[in-house]
Amino acid sequence: MKVLLVLGLCVAAALAVPLQQFSKPITLVDYYSTLNLGSRIIDGQPAIVGQFPWQVAVFFQVGTGTFFCGGSILSNNWILTAAHCALGASQFTLASQFTLYFGGITLDNFESGREQRATTTAIVHEGYSSATLNNDIALIRIDNPIPFNNRIQPIPLPARGDVTGAGVTVTVSGWGRTSDTIPSISNILNYVSLTTISNAQCAGVYGSQVIISSTICAVGNPHHSTCNGDSGGPLVDFSGGLRQVGVVSFVSSAGCASGHPSGYVRTESFLDWIAHHTGLPV
Repeated sequence: MKVLLVLGLCVAAALAVPLQQFSKPITLVDYYSTLNLGSRIIDGQPAIVGQFPWQVAVFFQVGTGTFFCGGSILSNNWILTAAHCALGASQFTLASQFTLYFGGITLDNFESGREQRATTTAIVHEGYSSATLNNDIALIRIDNPIPFNNRIQPIPLPARGDVTGAGVTVTVSGWGRTSDTIPSISNILNYVSLTTISNAQCAGVYGSQVIISSTICAVGNPHHSTCNGDSGGPLVDFSGGLRQVGVVSFVSSAGCASGHPSGYVRTESFLDWIAHHTGLPV
């Protein structure tokens, strides 16, 4: 991705700062030169074909190169991702090209059964802030609809008022880094279970400017987490009916395996925004 957004922690308070001050974006050159085929999302496990049929691999072009993010399928024409993915390396410059892969569990160009689409159309939330990561959500439109099958399916969103609280077991998936010491994203789609925490607890780490009502945070046991490359991917609640409750947004600059919470955009807070731009009955 334009790698998973990172926050700066200090001893007394948590301050959000632009990504570029803390980490180098992962380019395809980095990726192909340092593949770790046995890697996992931080302390997670590899997915099997069809396990996460809504998962999308998103490569996007910006002025400084090609970068990687995750995404999720909302419909034949619409993909949900993070704003900092669609904007690439600049808060003000939309990525010039998106190449999307569906139905696969690897980033291997020769994997059978995978669909590919290219587009230049994306919508970034008008309230997105690269300083606080608030409203870190975006939509990508596909003009050539993708077919649905047992490997490619949309993910439902929560109903209005279905707000995920603390103590809920959720699952996140992606091709992101599997260790703070590994510079590359993973060739294998991985997933891990996390537990949501209260926004008050999360704000104790990152501050109230970063953690607002439309943010959701989760922790692992002891340090399961998302990492660089997972941004834009889905945070899913399987209990009481399948639904995507979050979009991967940030981790701590102390490291993906630091034990600090990972942060997500709360999809329930953006149902009207999604419906307005897509026309989908959310």
